[in-house]
Amino acid sequence: MECNKIQERLSEYMDGLASADERSLIEEHLHSCHRCSGHLADLKRTIGHVHELEDIEPPAWLTQKVMMKIKAEPG
Repeated sequence: MECNKIQERLSEYMDGLASADERSLIEEHLHSCHRCSGHLADLKRTIGHVHELEDIEPPAWLTQKVMMKIKAEPG
């Protein structure tokens, strides 16, 4: 597989959604390609940072405002 194809599939790989064959090809590529393994490391760090973010409660008015906009759309 080419680097761009590997990089497109890294999220699926991380989430366990890649097929066994794809997973094997990706892992083989990652062992020999420092650039793609660097992208994987970056993705892992980013996911780690996202998991560290504090959950925030949306304001009470938000749901009502969104629903009003949805109802106002033609369709």
